[in-house]
Amino acid sequence: VPAAQTAFITGTNVLIVPFLMPLFKLGRPHIKDIFLAILCLIGLYILTGANLAGLQIGDIWVLACAMCFALSLIVVQALSRRNVPYPLLTFYQIAFTLPFVAIGGPLAAPHVFLISDVWIALLFCAIFGTAVAFYFQMYAQQQISAAKTALIFTLEPICASIFAWLINGEPITRYVVVGGLLILGSIILAELWPRRLR
Repeated sequence: VPAAQTAFITGTNVLIVPFLMPLFKLGRPHIKDIFLAILCLIGLYILTGANLAGLQIGDIWVLACAMCFALSLIVVQALSRRNVPYPLLTFYQIAFTLPFVAIGGPLAAPHVFLISDVWIALLFCAIFGTAVAFYFQMYAQQQISAAKTALIFTLEPICASIFAWLINGEPITRYVVVGGLLILGSIILAELWPRRLR
């Protein structure tokens, strides 16, 4: 599955989240949430340049991952409403994932784990990309809704494009600019949307 297509399908979680909210008694999705999710998804589609013609089995697996990710955002919000401490939520996320990574990774590609640079990258991602990121996510999700969290997560391809430009000198195309502006616009609108329309 091409990376752009994977990024777009993964981003569909932004549209899945509002429809999962009623299943966990988090309220019905507002028209605002659905509108902003669609706007954000259009931006993501333009930014990634995904080609959805001729979907394959890999696309189905990626969609399943997007649904699981959406479900995790919903569960975190549901637990935070029950006043479960966010450090504990962070610990559970890592503790339940670690065995699968520790066993599955070396089994899938044992030769890769003999390279020292791989261990440096793993440690960096484990600390900053996982533990620290989860900690701040659990804290923040006590303050904002899962739907808004999903919108914020769609900033990932924008950040990737900026760092690709800064580090690798990759060009920022008009598609990245237009798609990025739509994504940013949906996040800004989520904050500025008048309360009377909520």
